[in-house]
Amino acid sequence: MKIAVDPGHGMSNSSPGVFDPGAEHVSRGVKFREADTTLNYGLVLKDVLRARGIEVFMTRENATDPAPVGRRAGNAERANCNLFISLHLNDSDSASANGLEVLFRRDEVQPFAQAMHDALIAATGLTPRNTKKRLDLAVLKFDGPAILIELGFISNERDLQELLDTHVRSVMCETITDVAQRQARPAHAAAPGRTMRASRAAVAAAAASTGMSPHYHLPAFARDLLGPASGVPWSQAKPISGMNFYSGIVTDSFHQFPSAVFYECKFAIDNDGVGGNEGGDPHHRSDTSLHDTADAPLDARFVPYIVLPKPSPNPSRPKWSALGIELGDLGVCFFKDGRSCAAILGDKGPNFKLGEGSMEAARELGINPDPNVGGIGPDEVPPGVIHIVFPNSRNLLSKGASGMPRTADTIDTLRTRAMALLDQFKQSAAPTPSPLRAAAPARAARTAGGARPRAARAVKRAKRARAKRK
Repeated sequence: MKIAVDPGHGMSNSSPGVFDPGAEHVSRGVKFREADTTLNYGLVLKDVLRARGIEVFMTRENATDPAPVGRRAGNAERANCNLFISLHLNDSDSASANGLEVLFRRDEVQPFAQAMHDALIAATGLTPRNTKKRLDLAVLKFDGPAILIELGFISNERDLQELLDTHVRSVMCETITDVAQRQARPAHAAAPGRTMRASRAAVAAAAASTGMSPHYHLPAFARDLLGPASGVPWSQAKPISGMNFYSGIVTDSFHQFPSAVFYECKFAIDNDGVGGNEGGDPHHRSDTSLHDTADAPLDARFVPYIVLPKPSPNPSRPKWSALGIELGDLGVCFFKDGRSCAAILGDKGPNFKLGEGSMEAARELGINPDPNVGGIGPDEVPPGVIHIVFPNSRNLLSKGASGMPRTADTIDTLRTRAMALLDQFKQSAAPTPSPLRAAAPARAARTAGGARPRAARAVKRAKRARAKRK
């Protein structure tokens, strides 16, 4: 199998000896060119394909290779390529136009284009613009399956920043490779050979070991609070290095315990829900993945919630559901100066990013809650915010209801229950049956021991804070 990778535009694309930059956009005083971005993506895609044992033909590998647009498809045919993938960026006079689309020429290629489109949307969360048939594009005249991926809009600030993110680039190139493999070699659709087997072996090896990962070190603010002497049962921990693919995670911080998962990451501000968008957050959505029992979205201004990544389309990635983690589960977050916040998993975010929470959660952690300029970015960690999430704990709050209870004391109840679970977790000296089942709230409360004083203090602090804001 041999795949042609075509980074759009470049030298001699339209006129001999003239560099064609493609679409251009100035952001924060810096000019970005389509030709540069597509080349960066093409080179990463080449490396990913070759790592999977796939031969690659590049229509251009730098800014000086002459690559007339009318010859690219023919050059790929002469190189005996089986597939042709062209990479471009969209442009528009409207700054609000955004999203990803995949172009094709022949009807029989549409299923391949659709599969590529759907996989990239699932992997990135970009706006879907579907597939489009185009008969006028020279690069699609390749004698075989050929698609042109408009990765996003260079004229849209959000799309541009996503496309410039090196982690997004890696995720997109891995996804393109996955779909291309399925198209070119259907018999190998389920797995990319040695790469996936090696990944599974690494995950299995991590699961077989116990104790804190030797590559992870607790931040200074957490050493006394959550270190081995604090009661946290680190001897029962299983590092899960497969979670390191997430953008925003502190490398090797993800650990599974018998009754909790532990990780450290960035903390972006989620302003979604019914509270409106007074701050002018360009990413605001009026909905959240978890609703209350009256089927209303949560309110980021008042509900301390954290965000769960959507499932990854890559079957080799560890799955949160396999760890017992779902929307509605409870957790406790920790940050500097002894700050903590009991929270509920209340929303879902991109499947390659970890570390986001509501404005209220940020306030309780002493983090700037402004959705535009606040939060803790991926370039600011470590130290990040430590999360301890309790699997199968959702019914402790909702008591079997489909969403979060809509009562005046719900937030206080959330804090009390989550802190009780934390104390019980820290007191677990040996593996025991999980106390987090729906039938166990009374037992959890009875065995929490010293949890009530701490929970009560947290509730009082939260009540005082809400009273001040009123």
